[in-house]
Amino acid sequence: MRILITGVTGFVGASLLEHLAAGGHELYGLARSTPTEPRPGSVTFLVGDVTKPESLQVIPGKLDLLIHCAALLGRWGRSWDDYYNTNVIGTRNIAELCREKGIKNLLHVSSGGAHSKVTKYEQSKYLAERILDSYVDSVRVVTVRPEFLYGPRDMHVKKLFDAINRNRFVLINHGNSIIRPTFISDFSQHVVYLVGTLPEIPSGTTYTLAGSQMTWKDFARIVCKHYGVQSRFPEVPVTIMRFCARANELLSHLIGFPMLLNRDQVYFFSTDHPIDEENTTLLACATPLEEGLRYL
Repeated sequence: MRILITGVTGFVGASLLEHLAAGGHELYGLARSTPTEPRPGSVTFLVGDVTKPESLQVIPGKLDLLIHCAALLGRWGRSWDDYYNTNVIGTRNIAELCREKGIKNLLHVSSGGAHSKVTKYEQSKYLAERILDSYVDSVRVVTVRPEFLYGPRDMHVKKLFDAINRNRFVLINHGNSIIRPTFISDFSQHVVYLVGTLPEIPSGTTYTLAGSQMTWKDFARIVCKHYGVQSRFPEVPVTIMRFCARANELLSHLIGFPMLLNRDQVYFFSTDHPIDEENTTLLACATPLEEGLRYL
């Protein structure tokens, strides 16, 4: 198959590229700049920005599949417009390009949080899915929602592991909120399987890819065991954490105080992220957290 991956230099895009390269596909990768790290030699790299439709004209026609991974992740300091332009408008630009160039298959990497819509990032991923609803009749749209991805080369979640290792982590509301850590290789292997079965998948189908369910308290305990440190974390009510986060945001904005905590983080760590069992198909990712941590 002729396959293009957007966001190919990111954590998810790079993993998918590695797994798909083993299948003998003709691969293209799109990013805002040329990658500096070594990549599979059979890949053609293109420079383009999903927020700039004119730059996407470098994408060739006659692709069998476009995998859309490019996204703006949740980080402090980014405005709603930033998320909306990249994750929503960028997704529309990709879908429009598929329709314009006759690319019949679009696999969209969303987020498990698109169901709960707790943070600005998750809200933008939900809206991106709604954008794609209007394209399902002209392009085969398949959406995958990974839950809390982690793995080698990911610097985003690594900061959380490091914070737990250095005892700079707190349990909000006793750490009883539910998460599903999902190892990146499990996710990529499922996507490779879906790529191979695309003709059998109805347009508009959504899959949730998730590891085993656990609480944040269990998560922190397992990470501590991996690093060989004691699991002793203060338990703080969510109301206090929200007040501290708001204060930190104001001080950061007014006097440049270091951003240690923000409200999106508090919402993420204190809110369950239920799987949308009614509208998605669950693909279980089997690697236990204990095993996945060995590859970091």
